[in-house]
Amino acid sequence: MESIDEVRAIEDFYVSGKSRSRNLIGRHDDYITEPKSDGYRGVHVVVNYQGQGQQKVWRGLRVEVQLRTKMQHAWATALETVDTFTKQALKSNVGDPEWLRFFALMGAEIAHREGQPLVPGTPTTMSERRDELRTLARTLKVAQRLTAYGRTVLVLEEEVVRKDDRHFLLDLDIPAGKLSVRTYANAAAAEEAYGSLEGEAEENRDVVLVAVSSMAALRRAYPNYFLDTSAFVDLVTDVVKAPRR
Repeated sequence: MESIDEVRAIEDFYVSGKSRSRNLIGRHDDYITEPKSDGYRGVHVVVNYQGQGQQKVWRGLRVEVQLRTKMQHAWATALETVDTFTKQALKSNVGDPEWLRFFALMGAEIAHREGQPLVPGTPTTMSERRDELRTLARTLKVAQRLTAYGRTVLVLEEEVVRKDDRHFLLDLDIPAGKLSVRTYANAAAAEEAYGSLEGEAEENRDVVLVAVSSMAALRRAYPNYFLDTSAFVDLVTDVVKAPRR
């Protein structure tokens, strides 16, 4: 949604007297009023499905509806992108402490912009929060990495020309913004090459091995996935370049 007000309007439609689904609500979580400590924010409504006729076979199954603003969605998809390419589990609150802290702070920054409660454990003053964000954004090279990841998907789509080459070994030189791609038909050969290249990779390089089928599925499932990453990069850049107060 474009705004918190729009999120609240749809939330109200589900859980108030305006919709028949109000009697079928299985769970209702408000992570905007009470954001998670990792920075995630949004509203989740779980509805118990009630089918009619032949659809009765699905009766009792649950459907989760996630409601977010565009900035909240940009945060969520950026985190999933980092998870995908760095093989972390930040979404489950597991991974590099600096990345975890960065996303918690960005969640608080977005909350501040939307006039909502800050993420627990983050600075309450904008100057302190932004100083910490600037340091982490530069240390982790967030903007450079996310921009490179977005280009990676485009390269993969362009490179898929041979039917048997389903494994792509990506070598991203972050400071240079350079991406090298090697293709493999054999999974074992790809794994061996990946292990060798990862062993010699430096701090400012990301070496990633992906299967084309999974990346294509990701692209189909989230057609605006990397557009949202670009939106998140814009937010990070705005924070980094904002004048200190």
